[in-house]
Amino acid sequence: MALLAIFDQALPTGLFFLGVLLARSFVKKSGHRKCRAEYPSLATELGLSFRPSPYRTGIGSLIGEREDWKLVIDPDEQRTILIRLKASRFRVVLLSYDDHRLRSPELLPFRFSSVALRRWIKTARGDAEGAALAKGGEVVACLEELRVIRSLKRLAIEDDSLRMEFDYGSPPYLPPEMVRRVLPIAERLCRELSREAPASGDHAP
Repeated sequence: MALLAIFDQALPTGLFFLGVLLARSFVKKSGHRKCRAEYPSLATELGLSFRPSPYRTGIGSLIGEREDWKLVIDPDEQRTILIRLKASRFRVVLLSYDDHRLRSPELLPFRFSSVALRRWIKTARGDAEGAALAKGGEVVACLEELRVIRSLKRLAIEDDSLRMEFDYGSPPYLPPEMVRRVLPIAERLCRELSREAPASGDHAP
């Protein structure tokens, strides 16, 4: 009888968790189907080209040029948005992960005044001008907007590229509404970090 009572108590809990798992699976599959249906029109909306996936269940990627950069949106293999400058390079390295590779001696560590940003951007280096740009109000505002997006797992700004990696589980996809949300922010970052700015000696280890 005791075992039966335990079973009766455990059954509703087990059914609840099974229901949660099934609901999550349904959301992921429906999100994937939505991407497959909407990405061709999203390409037209953004002025990009749609490249069909070589895989039967793939979504396809968006490629093209906007302003002074090339753009690739890959919801399949990489689940990334990649912006690559055409004629310039960023004077900063901003990474949401630790990176201890040797860098140019001009790229010195600096700190954001925001504690939340310091915790998220674990690698922040730049020359005097780049650090001044990165600590400017517009760049900080953009980074704060990106920081709170839970599906954004990694941000990397270095050399001539800005790369954002997302995770929505399996099957892989990147919702059109998220592309519409983050792309303007990323492009604002590119504009701000690639413009001219007064040099600043405000570096801190």
